[in-house]
Amino acid sequence: MRKKVDASMRFGHLHEKVKLMESETHGVGVFCIEPISRGTLIGEYVGDKLECLEEADQRTDRRYQMVVRDADGGFLYVIDARKKGNFTRFINSGAPPKQFNVKFVMNYGTMQVFATAIRPIKPGEELLADYEFQ
Repeated sequence: MRKKVDASMRFGHLHEKVKLMESETHGVGVFCIEPISRGTLIGEYVGDKLECLEEADQRTDRRYQMVVRDADGGFLYVIDARKKGNFTRFINSGAPPKQFNVKFVMNYGTMQVFATAIRPIKPGEELLADYEFQ
């Protein structure tokens, strides 16, 4: 049985249909506790905004960094969620694409990145992301 992880305010407000638990994928993961419909906004990926790729490369722990690109693939900035991130940083990457149930989507109008369900997610399932932007 998976052990629940203390999701204190350190990780920000969690979506009401998920919780942090131990994961076989990468230590800690985000798990569904109530059914989540396709298209549901799960949360915003937040953290320090680094506008220089070299600055991001110099940081020793890059596990929670997300490179944000424009629609043509050009570099915009890096979100480093290690210190100022919320629970979305624990959405792990799935192995085969058929396991993905979450997609990180860029809103170019507001320059924000959101985790969104790309298919219905059942209670007990770990949220697994496709980290390629749409």
